[in-house]
Amino acid sequence: MWRVVSRFLGVKMAFLCLCVLGLGVSRASEYALHTDSKLSFKLKKFAMISVEGTFRHFNGSLKLDENGLVSDLFVEVESNSLSTGSAKRDKKALDENFLNAQAYPKIMLKFISYTPTELKEGVQHGKFVAQLTLHGVSRQVEFKSALNASSNSPQLTLTGEINSKDFKIKGSMTSSREIRLNLQMKFVEYM
Repeated sequence: MWRVVSRFLGVKMAFLCLCVLGLGVSRASEYALHTDSKLSFKLKKFAMISVEGTFRHFNGSLKLDENGLVSDLFVEVESNSLSTGSAKRDKKALDENFLNAQAYPKIMLKFISYTPTELKEGVQHGKFVAQLTLHGVSRQVEFKSALNASSNSPQLTLTGEINSKDFKIKGSMTSSREIRLNLQMKFVEYM
């Protein structure tokens, strides 16, 4: 009788160990935004010249649920870390007619919702809705998303478009109001 009880307990203990180690049960994970990410935008100048800019300093976090889908995202960008490849253009982009980096030093993106739409070749495509705070104005923005969560370093790409008028950015007569956003984010596990 004792052997039967000890075998039963042994099987239960093995199952419990597998569950604790996560080998048989999925679990939610949290990640930090890696510096190799590329947060960029593109707009037209004179209706035909494309101007692209990137931000060099940012931080953030991503949470994935037990199914490997986005359950939370937060990104904070330093406005004055903008780079367009031209010091003169950067200075103008940081003044009060555009980003007004002195008055609004941070740009923030906060998760609202995520709806997966299609899994294709290991990449989960979906609709991502976030609150974007830019130039002191917060608005809901919808993005197309692509999530590759197959490794310990998930990658999330968000692409969308905003209108600078919606964020009370004066801009200039030569710049378009439509701004395309392309956020190619790489994440690493918190240590």
